[in-house]
Amino acid sequence: MKRPPDSPTGPPPGAGAGRKRIFVVDDDRLIAKLLETRLRASDYQASIFTDAAVLRERARAERPDLLIMDVRLREGSGFALYRDLLASAGAARLPAIFITAFGREEVAEWDGIAREAGEENVFLLKKPFAAQELLDLIERALGGEAPKG
Repeated sequence: MKRPPDSPTGPPPGAGAGRKRIFVVDDDRLIAKLLETRLRASDYQASIFTDAAVLRERARAERPDLLIMDVRLREGSGFALYRDLLASAGAARLPAIFITAFGREEVAEWDGIAREAGEENVFLLKKPFAAQELLDLIERALGGEAPKG
């Protein structure tokens, strides 16, 4: 059965207990799918979202261990989405990796996010990047915890 375009992929809520849950939001379906494939191959529980509204709804119901977000989304800034998720969850800590092709504006805004969220919680990853670079950053964001299978 094919999922509607706005539906996230990944296991249903509660599946894969004990594995780190990572939500990926990127409006480029190919990038999102590539990230999902790499994360699952590394034994993370990955769900991808190409629509920020669907991510907001799911994140309220099921808090992820980590967010991987494109900085520039069709619906607006990944930074703004992150701030919204923090506010709606009442959470002081929600680890995130922002992915961007990097411009001066993104770096300046990321600096603000890093100060607000605590620098050990948020990271900026420049495209293009190697798969191992992403996996190393994920481990750092999760506090040094490798996947549990």
